[in-house]
Amino acid sequence: MKQQNASLNEQLAQYSPSPASQPHETAPESNIEATTDNLVSRLDGCAKTTRAVTCIVRVMNTKADRVVRLFSDWTSIVDSRGNEQKPTVARIGASTNPFPYGYAETTLPTNVPVKVTITFGGVDSDINRLSILTLGLQCLVTNGMPDKEELQFRGIPLR
Repeated sequence: MKQQNASLNEQLAQYSPSPASQPHETAPESNIEATTDNLVSRLDGCAKTTRAVTCIVRVMNTKADRVVRLFSDWTSIVDSRGNEQKPTVARIGASTNPFPYGYAETTLPTNVPVKVTITFGGVDSDINRLSILTLGLQCLVTNGMPDKEELQFRGIPLR
C-alpha cells in the first residue's frame, strides 16, 4: 500500500504548479498532501484578496472512475484566530456550487488529478495563515452506500 501511495503521489506531483507559481512561503511537506482510502490530494495554495480567501487543491481518485461531490456545508476553513468560515463558492472540475448548502459534482477518472477551487468570503484582511482547510467530499459507488471523505490541510500560509 505504501508503494502504491508513493507511486500515486509521484503522479500527482507531475500536475503540481511550477516552482515559479508556488507561494513564497510554503507549508511543510506533510501539510500540503492529504490521503484517504479513495483519494490523494495536493494543496496548490491559498491566496488572499480583500476579505476573501481562495484555495486550490488537486484531487486524484485512486479507485475506478467515480462521481465525487464537494459539499459546501462539509467544507470549511479555520483562520489563525479560530474563526470558521464556510465557502461562498465551491468548484470541482467544471461543476460549481455557489450556495451555502448543496454540492458541486464531477466524475473523477482513475489517477487523473482534477482541480478544486474554493472561495471563502468574510475573512479578515489581516489574517496571514489558515489553521485548517477541510474539504468534505462524497464518493458515489455502484451498488453501495456513498463514502464520505474528508481531506484536511493544516498550517497554510496565505499569499
